[in-house]
Amino acid sequence: MGNFRLTDLGDMVGAIWPLLLIGLGTASLAFVLGWTASRRRYANTAAPKDRVTPDEADGQGPANDRRAAGRRGGHPVTVHMTDPDEKAQPQTGWVVDRSVGGLCLMIRQPVPVGSFWKVRPTDAPRTTPPVLVEVKTCVLAGDEWKLNCRFQRTPSYGSLLMFG
Repeated sequence: MGNFRLTDLGDMVGAIWPLLLIGLGTASLAFVLGWTASRRRYANTAAPKDRVTPDEADGQGPANDRRAAGRRGGHPVTVHMTDPDEKAQPQTGWVVDRSVGGLCLMIRQPVPVGSFWKVRPTDAPRTTPPVLVEVKTCVLAGDEWKLNCRFQRTPSYGSLLMFG
């Protein structure tokens, strides 16, 4: 204790300040990055206002949306569609979005509203049974037709995963 001088205290305080400033700067940067990431994640979960939902496309609007489950996007999945009796011409289309309750499909030719179709992903194994859907709306979207379809019976989780 006898060897301690006031100049040594000044040197210690002078050495601590840079460390405190580096720690404070690092903590501030971590806070700002975390806050930005959480806001970006929240913004992505909110429905975009400029996106037309399937119900808005047929003129009903979001106020009349009666879906029990929200739709989600994803990579388009190519599907084959055939009528249950396999009398009509089969069609190829792709899944635009999907939910637990149904699919939104894009196809090249219109189909009657209220008709039933068997839908199966083209990449699915041959042993995979098709899913039966009812066409709720059929709306012209550019040069293709947008179908909003409801599952006749909710498929298994594994079958839902094949649709994207």
